[in-house]
Amino acid sequence: MQVCRKCGAALRDTDKYCSQCGARAPSAGVRARKEKAQKKKEQKEITFRTKPEKDNHYRENFEEGENRRNALRGTVAVLLLMLLAVAGFAAYYLFVGRSSGDAPSGNSSAPIEILTEVTASTGVEETTPQDPAPAVSDPAQDDLAPVIITEAASETQAQTQEQTEEQTEPATEPATEPMTQPATEPPAPSAADVIDTSQIQTMLASGSTATSAQVYIYDLKHDSEVAVNDCTAQLRLSALITVPILYTAASRIDAGELSMDTEITYVTTIGGRGEITTEVREGQVYPLSFYLQTMVNYSDNNCINILIDFLGLDTINTVCQEAGYTSIWLERGLVASGNTGGLDNYGSAKDITLMVRDLYEGRFSSVGTDFMKEYFHIAESDSLPTVIGLAPSAADASLFLNQNGHVDTRYLETAVIEENGAEYILTVILNGDSGLVFNPAVQDIAEYVSSVMTP
Repeated sequence: MQVCRKCGAALRDTDKYCSQCGARAPSAGVRARKEKAQKKKEQKEITFRTKPEKDNHYRENFEEGENRRNALRGTVAVLLLMLLAVAGFAAYYLFVGRSSGDAPSGNSSAPIEILTEVTASTGVEETTPQDPAPAVSDPAQDDLAPVIITEAASETQAQTQEQTEEQTEPATEPATEPMTQPATEPPAPSAADVIDTSQIQTMLASGSTATSAQVYIYDLKHDSEVAVNDCTAQLRLSALITVPILYTAASRIDAGELSMDTEITYVTTIGGRGEITTEVREGQVYPLSFYLQTMVNYSDNNCINILIDFLGLDTINTVCQEAGYTSIWLERGLVASGNTGGLDNYGSAKDITLMVRDLYEGRFSSVGTDFMKEYFHIAESDSLPTVIGLAPSAADASLFLNQNGHVDTRYLETAVIEENGAEYILTVILNGDSGLVFNPAVQDIAEYVSSVMTP
């Protein structure tokens, strides 16, 4: 039913004007369009993906989307794998081709199997399997696969081979300038290559009154040695017997016969160096570690004698002899001048040096590198070793570990020295006339060795 758009009165379908207000009634065309629009509106369905009318409808759409995404991921993964496989095959055949191209003689190309048939009508190559021809055997290439050639492609193979020969001709590479390497410090030279023993002999002759002299250098970096005079002959050792005593104690501790905590009673027998002599220790008990540390840190005479009595001369001599250090032979402890009783302690520069090497490089677990770096040097409170011997020439060394012994007719010293990349042990033993304590030859030798080992 139609109504008047002006007054709202009811109209009949045939009315053209309103009977109440006289307004023009809507035409049939307008009414038809309105009815059509209303009907279309009523028939139109709007579906919201984020808020569907039914829950199961949304779940079905979501699962379909996930399936599509999973399928897409799978396809991408397969494509990537195929690309990687193709790249791998290409790299392999490229490598094989280069390797075969470098062969010095014979059939240098890789095995080839031609399975291509050329169609004359279209000019398009179709890959079809062919019956292989009998293998061509080359005695010089028995370890390679035979070349299989089809009759239909023999001409194609010849052309391909000519192109391959042209491509495998050596290419002229452009000259390149040498790369500039960063400057590095040259390695320390070997002692055996740079030390001139004649110069050391001259220093001994001009600056020493010794009747017997040994100078031995062991290069820790290059495992090389330099000996001036017979460095295996026995000379008197004086206080340098600290080295075989320390070596024997380390050997017995590692063998399980002793420990660093083994207790020993302190007994004063002779004067010594350093602060230990100023304290009253008579009758007190100290562990073995105390005596070893004090012996080498102060070259203390009392500790030396206590350890000789504790270890025993026979044990010290046996341990050193069995280790191959046959020049070592101890007959007594340290005594006041003139009270030797005709006995003495002997060794050589070479054996003392190599025993120090064993201790410093950690042959023993009880007395090793850490112990040596901590204690194997005369304490600065003893002024004499700082003004004579090797110490003045090693003032700039990064590491200086030493032991020395001296009386008026002897001077002995061994030292581990690290300086500017060089690492070596220098041992000097002088026996002879009086006046050897303040001996300029020892310092001259140390300065010379340092100058050639650390250029």
